[in-house]
Amino acid sequence: MIRINPKLIAVHKSVLDNPLARRRAERMIGEIPCKDIREVDDAGLARLVRERWQGCTDVPNQGMTAQPEHGDVVFNTLCFDEAVYRERVRKFPELETRKLHGHFGLSYRADANPRMKTGSICTTAWELHSAYGCGFLCSYCSYGKTLLNICVNIEEEIKKLDEWTDLNIFQTVYKWDNATDINCFEPEYDATRLMVEYFRNKPNKYLLLYAGKSDNVDFMLDYDHGGKTIVQWSLSPETQAKKTEIKAASMQDRILAMKKCQDAGYLVRCRFSPILPVRNWEEEYARMIELLLKEVEPDVISVCFFGWMTLDELLNCIPEDILDPWAVDLARRNQDETRGHLYGPFPHEVREKVYRFIASEVNRRSPKMPMSLCLESEKMWEGFSREFGRMGDGFLCNCGPTCSPGTAFYENRRQFFTNRK
Repeated sequence: MIRINPKLIAVHKSVLDNPLARRRAERMIGEIPCKDIREVDDAGLARLVRERWQGCTDVPNQGMTAQPEHGDVVFNTLCFDEAVYRERVRKFPELETRKLHGHFGLSYRADANPRMKTGSICTTAWELHSAYGCGFLCSYCSYGKTLLNICVNIEEEIKKLDEWTDLNIFQTVYKWDNATDINCFEPEYDATRLMVEYFRNKPNKYLLLYAGKSDNVDFMLDYDHGGKTIVQWSLSPETQAKKTEIKAASMQDRILAMKKCQDAGYLVRCRFSPILPVRNWEEEYARMIELLLKEVEPDVISVCFFGWMTLDELLNCIPEDILDPWAVDLARRNQDETRGHLYGPFPHEVREKVYRFIASEVNRRSPKMPMSLCLESEKMWEGFSREFGRMGDGFLCNCGPTCSPGTAFYENRRQFFTNRK
């Protein structure tokens, strides 16, 4: 597992009461150099929130520091009972912090819900979770800097999967876990193996493992996945990876990890995400795309621009001198355009130019490669209908609920790219 250096490890009593969860936590703690290890109950967790984690929120653009370091770690258990969850947070509302209540194993992605008024196009789907926060300390994210909430009763979660995957008979792809980069914690976590084994034997259902920015895949190359696990990466060019994704694997190492998994029979996918228009972004993306497509044939590539925050918030965590002055200037002059949208702070003009360059480079090297926009506006989709397919027909992307081999939708959308001129 990735080396993390928390000042405090808190182990919830529910972990100690579960022999399998306890062994998992002990195995992981053995890899973490921390002298302050405490056993806590709900009241103890609530007290720690008040004393240490009061400013910790679920908003990714909070908690930025000039000198990032890992936050505290909680070894916890998932809670599967709605009534128990509600009673716990009634007594201890502090447990809402980083989902310390544990009631987050299953969530419904609704980024496209018009009531949210994000302006972004996305597909709704059920998603799976086991941990909250990762160890990579990316400059633009707080998920590893304040608190890691790692749930270790994975065997109990596996027992819930039949119920959860039957909620929507049409959904075939289940992303796990975009609240963390799960490979950070393997193989000591030993959760990936159990998930892979479950989906191998689950008819018409695929696991989408979010490996994120990790190159830690050797542990899973011999797993008997049966072709039912898709592994997805977030890929960034060299400058962004080196200067903003502090503990993450390099661009080259992520591509090598993709190749290892592809050679082991996994279906691999990647997102160019989050796209930052650094200086010389054309040369950087051209080189990344060349290296990627020389080594790997992704099943699909999605492109997703940096978003979720204002320009001031961005410049609070990313050095302005690494960004393209043209893009920053347009962002300053067009802040009203992007305010309140997931795809802010860079305006349409910037995003479109970068997308067109990336699409051109991919098409030049792999003309039939399926591509997709991610969390983008309807206007952007309309402008890219020729490259990525008409939005009204649906779109083939990394984590779409029916974007798996064998579905009529998947085969139809792949045919679009095969026939594209």
